[in-house]
Amino acid sequence: MTDLHPDLLDLRAVASPAARDLIHLANRDDFDRIEATIERLAGCTRPIQLTGHTATFDKATGELLRHYSSAAEPLGRTLIGCGNRRATVVSHEVV
Repeated sequence: MTDLHPDLLDLRAVASPAARDLIHLANRDDFDRIEATIERLAGCTRPIQLTGHTATFDKATGELLRHYSSAAEPLGRTLIGCGNRRATVVSHEVV
């Protein structure tokens, strides 16, 4: 079997958009991080999607202690399981 780069996969014959997305994700170089995120979500089908960054500085010295950016995540955002949050699904359709 030949290892193919995800961009070289021809997924046009796959009928389901969801299946195409899964195949694309499974073939990414950073799939291990995506898999860890999926496991952490524990079955949540509508996770909270956060974007942004944070930095923690030492108050006395000004030294940067920690920095985090959602841009460094494989999908460009931090996904958090919704837990038992009761939420309405917001439609993004233009009316």
